[in-house]
Amino acid sequence: MFSRIVAKRLVASGLVVAALVSAGHAAYAQGPSPEDAALAQSLFDEARHLMIADRFAEACPKLAESHRLDPALGTLLNLAVCNERLGKTASAWAEYRDAESVAKREGRLERVTYAREHAAQLEPRLSHLLIVRAEGNADRGVEVRLDGVAVGEPALGSAIPVDPGAHRVEARAAQKKPWSIEVTVGDRAETKSVAIPALEDAPLPPPAVIQGPAPGEPAAIANPATPLHEGEPRADRRADRTLFYAVGTAGMASLAFGAVAGMQAMVRWNDRTKLCTGDTCPQTGLDADADARSWALASDIGLAVGAVGVGAAAVLFWTSKAAEGPPTGAVHVAPTVSSRGAGVGLDGVW
Repeated sequence: MFSRIVAKRLVASGLVVAALVSAGHAAYAQGPSPEDAALAQSLFDEARHLMIADRFAEACPKLAESHRLDPALGTLLNLAVCNERLGKTASAWAEYRDAESVAKREGRLERVTYAREHAAQLEPRLSHLLIVRAEGNADRGVEVRLDGVAVGEPALGSAIPVDPGAHRVEARAAQKKPWSIEVTVGDRAETKSVAIPALEDAPLPPPAVIQGPAPGEPAAIANPATPLHEGEPRADRRADRTLFYAVGTAGMASLAFGAVAGMQAMVRWNDRTKLCTGDTCPQTGLDADADARSWALASDIGLAVGAVGVGAAAVLFWTSKAAEGPPTGAVHVAPTVSSRGAGVGLDGVW
């Protein structure tokens, strides 16, 4: 029943007035709990006293709450009369129509007549709101609301009785921008039309913003596995190569030093052999003997350290992730021997 739908929507707003009809509080729905029934009766009694004092604005919310807790024909008739006194013609008309139906079910003919006559008096004064789709709008699945209450698809294009005053019409749909409008309806049987336009598409969400570096700072690499330039090794690979070169160079230098020390030990041992005969050995021969032993020890240490260094460099090389491309630098270590003595020669390309 359309009048009942309107009544429920408008009663929910709490705009009610006290009644001139002192009706009994007879229930016509499922019985409430004892607590709800007691509270409903108390609210009804308070509303009657407020009506007598012409304090309708205070009485109406109490009547509405009483009717919600314990629906009764007398409360509904009081609510209808109150709304009529406040100029809420659509609310009062819908409540009179509902009260007429309840009175018929209960067989209370005098209440049927009372409700029917008052509804008939209000009907010519009703204002209406006509909600339609604008020309070219074929959208379906759009949720339409009138004062926060959903309006079903069949109701679009039908004149909806509304109380005089301001009303808000809204339209929403998935992935569309919401639309709304405020409409003011007069109190002299005025009819206003609202055309809902085709809803605009909602904008796509903005892409995620990546915070850039501060002025003067180097740009960060989004993916560490991706080099800045093709063919240029990553920083960790460059570090591995640098360590490889350092350890390898030190190892090769130690090997070269060991080799030179060994040669020097051989030279000094030959000198000692020439100077010493049998058990006789001059001081120069003894010095050559001591030098030969020292150089031999240095040679052993140099060769051992060099072997360890070269081995470590080999391990770094094979475990390094920098397998691409030839190395950009090289170090060459070579022993030198001349008439002035032995030494180590180093040269490199970087």
